[in-house]
Amino acid sequence: MAVLIWLLLHVTPEPLTSEEILSKEEWSERELIDTLARAFAPQSNRGSRREVLDHLRRQLRKYPEEQQKMIRIRALTGAMGETLRQIRAMPDDERDKMYAAIRTQAEKWHREAMSGKGREMLDTIRASEEGQALNAEAARIIHSELTPEERRKFAPITEIWIRTLEL
Repeated sequence: MAVLIWLLLHVTPEPLTSEEILSKEEWSERELIDTLARAFAPQSNRGSRREVLDHLRRQLRKYPEEQQKMIRIRALTGAMGETLRQIRAMPDDERDKMYAAIRTQAEKWHREAMSGKGREMLDTIRASEEGQALNAEAARIIHSELTPEERRKFAPITEIWIRTLEL
């Protein structure tokens, strides 16, 4: 009996497919956090990502505003860990492509942040609890989760991120 209870408490279910996500209408807070975190990570639900995120946002709106904020924070910080897990599971050549894609995206955000509208959006993100939590989680991961090799590979991306935050 103790083993069964332990299994129920510690075994995490397999992630849902895009079709399963889109058909699910009742979400617990934990399910929504975990599914949003996986949907925000780069490799998940590639073909139907927009539909999945729209559906999950509709589900999120069912919660009170304060709870929505907490769910978003936990999902965004969870997505960072999920992204790192995915990168670590990739073969070297795919991993290098992922680093390049992340760097390209960081450069794009940096360029956009230098424009008037982009600067306003950056200021809004920086001032939000979600943005502050995301930056804190990024710093935590960089300093305590990455291996020295991963830190070397992320260094150019980290530099762009810091330059963007300094704007």
